[in-house]
Amino acid sequence: MFTFQNGYYMAKSDELLKLNDYEALKKKPFNFEYLQNKGFGYSEDINELALYQIKSLKKDLFNTLENNPVVKVFFYDIDAVNTKITYKHIHANTNNNTMGGGNIKVEAIYNALKHNDLSLLELEDKVIFEKLLKFNGSYKEVSEYIDYLFYVRKYELAKYKELKAYLDLEVTLKNILAIIRNSFAGTKVSLLPFGLIEEVMKVDELVKYASNLYVGYFEKPLSEFLVDRDLEKLSNEFRKDFYYILKDYEYEMDSFGIIMLYVYKKMIELENIKAIYYNPDISLSELVIL
Repeated sequence: MFTFQNGYYMAKSDELLKLNDYEALKKKPFNFEYLQNKGFGYSEDINELALYQIKSLKKDLFNTLENNPVVKVFFYDIDAVNTKITYKHIHANTNNNTMGGGNIKVEAIYNALKHNDLSLLELEDKVIFEKLLKFNGSYKEVSEYIDYLFYVRKYELAKYKELKAYLDLEVTLKNILAIIRNSFAGTKVSLLPFGLIEEVMKVDELVKYASNLYVGYFEKPLSEFLVDRDLEKLSNEFRKDFYYILKDYEYEMDSFGIIMLYVYKKMIELENIKAIYYNPDISLSELVIL
């Protein structure tokens, strides 16, 4: 089904930054010219550079997949963040530092939340804001409900089995981290009703249960977490596990797997670049190099 597209994104995967590239970027001062030579475009603003890459990726996906709406799955996270930021800006007068590159115009989000005006939204996105406008709760509850609404939308678009597996794994990891994080903070957690974690557990029980999921991939990082209690390290290990659990899809030339895993690796690449920019002394072991 995706023979041409898979060949294209396999070639694009070979162009992603490798270990030696990250080593070069760690040399001070941060070398924007090095990235330019690698095809990143030129900007000495790290956020502009990342936004340019996200927009280029999105455009490339829509072009190669002939405007297949499934592409939106990868960019609804940006819309969820922008919805949270806009909601808090309206209700708590915080900064409105929204992000670019999502599926929904920031103006449309603002009009919906501020003026109950859904006219700027695409038809399929209106239901998200219709439900959100009827919801009452604390900011934390609203934030969790926004995540839920956007995941419902993503699952609606996930018509390929490999993409559904991608979302199931993503949500499973989010729920594991949410339980642990809220346990530390002593706050109540609301799980996303997807994936393989269906109820809130005590951390020790969660570790025992989750260690048996996905052929035991989570056993080592979770066991180490029980010793060092390093949540950031655990989150990084989960990012690596995410790729390796789904890696077999890269060998299915007629599936959507090669495309979705390229998108994942590209997003990780941008996270690595930002991490080095903001902390040139960061150890390469702290990056997620796939």
